Amino acid sequence: MDLEEHEGVDPIIERKCAECGATLTEQEIKAAMDRPRPAGGLVDASGSSFPSGHATYATFYVWLAVTIVMRLRPGMTRGAGVVAAGIALTALVGLSRVYLDVHYMSDVNAGWALGAASFSLCAAFALVISTLRQNGARAAVGAAEDRG
Repeated sequence: MDLEEHEGVDPIIERKCAECGATLTEQEIKAAMDRPRPAGGLVDASGSSFPSGHATYATFYVWLAVTIVMRLRPGMTRGAGVVAAGIALTALVGLSRVYLDVHYMSDVNAGWALGAASFSLCAAFALVISTLRQNGARAAVGAAEDRG
């Protein structure tokens, strides 16, 4: 089954929304806050610390992937495993940034929140687009039936 054929999933719109929303917002917040990173990190990191870009993108892209997998392969047993793996991966990415001492926990929390907000907005946008397309298709079918 092709992703484009599956009802309610429009990955191009969601991906473009993500690129614009999460990236621009994260960079704007970093520029506005200009919070220094913790001293003595285990790896070199440059730029502002708040919010964590890794946590932002991990949250957004992992949950985008989880949503697509859940839509393509429905089933409660598989779904629970996919969601659990998504939560674990998102948590590990964020917590690894704290462990490496390149972010404070508040940076990671803000990154998770920003990623979740970006994902939510993009998912809502995709649902609106999907609904408008379905309503347009129903209206076209109804008009054709009225003529026939």
